[in-house]
Amino acid sequence: QNIHKSIYGVRKWRERPNKWLYHVPYMEQKPKTRFEINVRLGKKITKLREASGISQERFAYENDIAKSTVARIEQGVVDARISNLERIAKGLEVSLPELLR
Repeated sequence: QNIHKSIYGVRKWRERPNKWLYHVPYMEQKPKTRFEINVRLGKKITKLREASGISQERFAYENDIAKSTVARIEQGVVDARISNLERIAKGLEVSLPELLR
C-alpha cells in the first residue's frame, strides 16, 4: 500500500485512482473524559424523554436547543449550561431540582 505522511495526517492510496483516504491523527485520540455526573444526568434525561415518546430531534426543536447539544448532553460528553437544563426540565415537565436529583 502506498502511504504518504503530510501536515494533514497520514493518507493512504485507495484502489480507485486519484482517491486519497485521509487518516487524521486527531481523530485517533480518545473521546473527551466523561464525568459520572454528566453520564447520570444524560441517562435520566434520555429516560424521561423516551417515556414521553418524543424523539431527540423533535424535543430539541420544541425546546429551542440544538439537536447536537441534546445528543451530547444525553451522552454525558459535555457539561450542560444551566439555561439548557432549564429548557430541558421545562420540556420534560419536571422541576430543575428534580431533574438534577
